[in-house]
Amino acid sequence: MNTFKNPKRSLPGSGLIMAAIVLFNSSAFAKDMSQKDACNAIATKVSTVLKSKAVSKLKLMGFDGLENAEGLKRDLKESFSSMEIETLTSGSAHSLMGYCVPFDEKTEDGKLAYKIVATLNDEKMTPMREFKAEASGTNSDNSDTSDNSSNDSTDNNDNPGNNEKAEKTEKVEEVVDALTDSTKATGVNVDLEKTVKSTSTSAAKKEEVINKTTIDAFKEQEDGDNQTSADLSQGSVKPSAASSFEVKLVLFKDGQYTTTKPYVKEGKPFVDCDFGDIIAVEIYNHSREHVVVSVAVDGVSTFHFAEVTDPQNGRLYETFKKNDLYLIQAGSSLIVEGWFKTLNEVYQFTVTDPLDSVASKEFESVSDCGLITVQFYPAWEVGTPKPAYLNSNRGGGIGKGDVGAANKKPVAVNFEKKVLLANIGVRYNVPLDDAGVKPDKL
Repeated sequence: MNTFKNPKRSLPGSGLIMAAIVLFNSSAFAKDMSQKDACNAIATKVSTVLKSKAVSKLKLMGFDGLENAEGLKRDLKESFSSMEIETLTSGSAHSLMGYCVPFDEKTEDGKLAYKIVATLNDEKMTPMREFKAEASGTNSDNSDTSDNSSNDSTDNNDNPGNNEKAEKTEKVEEVVDALTDSTKATGVNVDLEKTVKSTSTSAAKKEEVINKTTIDAFKEQEDGDNQTSADLSQGSVKPSAASSFEVKLVLFKDGQYTTTKPYVKEGKPFVDCDFGDIIAVEIYNHSREHVVVSVAVDGVSTFHFAEVTDPQNGRLYETFKKNDLYLIQAGSSLIVEGWFKTLNEVYQFTVTDPLDSVASKEFESVSDCGLITVQFYPAWEVGTPKPAYLNSNRGGGIGKGDVGAANKKPVAVNFEKKVLLANIGVRYNVPLDDAGVKPDKL
């Protein structure tokens, strides 16, 4: 993996978030289940079974059907580690594998969500039926537990270990419906800025509109046709023509960046490239207010490789990795040249075979290779009032931003990472024919 220093082309108004202090947490949205919380719930159930059998190691295998499965495995690994279960990537051991099913309008509040279905296997890959089966009607996907189809409610008590008739299954299921996670996982293109910033709309109505807008974007993407409401007319991807937010994938060749031309395939924006190409992500904030953005490439945070051992900046870099954010000032832009390493160096985004990708080598999964997601959140200057539209929303934080280029000064900002303004997903693709050969190589 090559590293290089930031090239001369440096866009103004960008920065790295240095610190975050939670100011308060609102209970208004406590019902949302984040992916991290869902993984923790799964790990709790699985680790209880493993410890009852004196097992302390678990092999994490693939989770199909989700375009950010690497992030899911990372969250599972962290949860198991906190429960003193060592996670492996190879060898003979009990294993956990599964799949994810995105769906819409099947949650109580009609939200875009996805279900994580995990299966626990023994060392011989035999499913272990150790978990209490969910009540009838909760399996919205087509996973079949019909061999446990008894609906005798007297058998489904809270202590199934004391009841031989209690239904058991090898599956552990959790539904993730937190907006930031569901949009990132599905890679939908959606702009929520107008709804979020409306000060004349009640919080309940806002949530209703946001849910419908997000579900509509998901449905359009899943239709499989070559239509999209995303605007590609400027050689970039915007959730809509009126959006304040824009993402371009550019190629780095001969010391400079060249633009790519996005197109629509099966309802999703794509950009073609070739093996060996070095790409970068150019992000624009055309709004009148600051934003912070989170960027994932193949499901891997761009801060995944942030140095944390530097004797002078160790704590600073740890904070970069934790916050996973860049600052883009109002009416400005940012270019992300690769995975952050130090303030002056990044690891290049080099297009390669999926099996040689960072996602594969770090997480042993290629399910979301080819997807780049950028999420936009509100930010405002320290010492200025919090925007009125955020007063009825959840959570808060304070961040101090430093810049990745030498000619800029540190910037301090407040930011709100639990209020999503927009999600942009761009897919990159190496066109091959049925024989696996690029058409121009024939």
